[in-house]
Amino acid sequence: MEELRHEITSGELKPGQLFSENEIAKKLGISRTPVRDAINALVFEGLVEQIPQVGIRVREFTESDLQELFEVRQMLEVHATNECSKIAKGNNKIREELTSITDEMRHFANQDNLQLFLMNDIKFHHRVVDIAKLNFVKSIIEQIGNRIKLTGFYSSPTQSEMHEATDEHVAIANGIYAGPEFAGGAMLEHLMKTIIRINKNTNYKLK
Repeated sequence: MEELRHEITSGELKPGQLFSENEIAKKLGISRTPVRDAINALVFEGLVEQIPQVGIRVREFTESDLQELFEVRQMLEVHATNECSKIAKGNNKIREELTSITDEMRHFANQDNLQLFLMNDIKFHHRVVDIAKLNFVKSIIEQIGNRIKLTGFYSSPTQSEMHEATDEHVAIANGIYAGPEFAGGAMLEHLMKTIIRINKNTNYKLK
């Protein structure tokens, strides 16, 4: 299932594109049963939809869909960041761990390596939720992130925007160390600036 999910979220299978169980099974060299199970799971995650007598289609998201996803993401991630800070406030070890991730983000931004930059960006967000010990919230955030990937935004940031995003993650890490009264605000500011970057690089007009 991970291989099929990657093909969808990486853009190899594009929004609106049709495919069949047979095509995927042949491409991956496996039987149709695990492919069918994977498709059912991806339908549940909202990444594909089954169309009777036609096939499987990679889901297309409207601007309204994306607006809703970001509103839910903001609520969950701000809450998770505040909860993380309650545990991590004044904890130098956690601060060093998060700083190590932002250092990697800076390194790959300097190299203009978008793939590894995004890998560490996502790692940072997941680590915040892990520290907060919110496993259910993490699974929802991961699903939201996979759906946002279908917009193509994650393939479009410029090098300067990668540096901007890195600065925002540094601010989040500092806020987490300082306390909940700073942490959630830093995360919200980052997510709002992410929306601005999406609007700039796509045809969306999110709020």
